[in-house]
Amino acid sequence: MISIRGDFESGSVNVLSAKRAGDIRLEIPKDSKACTRQWFYFSVTTEKPETQKISLVNAGKTTYLMGWKGYRAFASYDLQNWFRVDTIFEQGELKIEHQATEQKVYYAYFVPYPLERKSNLIEKLKKSSYVEIEELCKTPLENSIELIKLRAKKKNNKKVWLIARQHPGESMSQWVIEGMLESILNEPKLEQILSEVNFYIVPNMNPDGSQIGNHRTNNAGINLNRVWHSADKIEAPEVFYVREALLKHGVDVFIDLHGDEAIPHNFMMVSGDMKSGNKIKEKLASVNPDFQLVYDYDNDGLDSSESCCQTSCCNSSCNISAKATDFVAENFDAVSLILETSFKELERNGTTVAWDHDGCKRLGKSLWDVITQE
Repeated sequence: MISIRGDFESGSVNVLSAKRAGDIRLEIPKDSKACTRQWFYFSVTTEKPETQKISLVNAGKTTYLMGWKGYRAFASYDLQNWFRVDTIFEQGELKIEHQATEQKVYYAYFVPYPLERKSNLIEKLKKSSYVEIEELCKTPLENSIELIKLRAKKKNNKKVWLIARQHPGESMSQWVIEGMLESILNEPKLEQILSEVNFYIVPNMNPDGSQIGNHRTNNAGINLNRVWHSADKIEAPEVFYVREALLKHGVDVFIDLHGDEAIPHNFMMVSGDMKSGNKIKEKLASVNPDFQLVYDYDNDGLDSSESCCQTSCCNSSCNISAKATDFVAENFDAVSLILETSFKELERNGTTVAWDHDGCKRLGKSLWDVITQE
């Protein structure tokens, strides 16, 4: 007997048939109250370890088709150790094949980042006398939007903001934040750094979407990164209260962390102060080989352009200026950047390079080093 489950935190799957381990047919569901369809996360349990052949049969009808080119899915036996498995996209189906060595295997689009892990990290941060945790609001599903304030409370200090996971399926962005926060916990020169810079960090902008297994939207079907000019307390409290905190505290450097489905590179796009933004990009590329300066949205190296706007991809028009980075660039004298990290393994000099949650954490550490050396 084969059991397919997705009824756990961040789980997302529809089961069509699973009579044999060699012929498991599944579907990728849509986000709640939206049309976006991309994130998957499920478990497969069999009576004995055996080769599993899984077809996500509607992958050809997902939001980002270019996301499947050269992509390999993640698997884990214990939710701690994750690895990529053989994956191919053909005839509109994403096909995963894996010789399981355990009875139960988890599969995911990228390594999930549990809400409990964030809570545990925040508890560690609370032990520092320089850290203050402010709950900005409760979400409709009773999750917390926390603002981590790291500062010496000097008004004239440079103010650096980082937010992650506006799009809940982009779990890599929260792994980057973890790498940065762990650097803070181990920073021997923290007092000296905070004499000049105040940090404001939102580790998960969309915990409701994260909880229910959405890819782009919150529980109400709202794409948070398209409502920064119009967010209200009811449908998008996540943006409304973070925006209020931005206006209250001010900002000099703003970095919005995301994940990109199609481009096999990590990159930044700059709004506002271009000179300062490009300086940050150049420094990050000099200290971390997984970040590069050649490929981005202006030069993606792909044959197709895909976009998903507002609440869904259902023939909606793009209100691009309502993104977080543009809101900051328009309302503050600040450098505003979006950091995109890949769902795929990376391409470097014609070869494929491993990319996973551990690489994300290393990039987060590098980002901390770059910002604190500014």
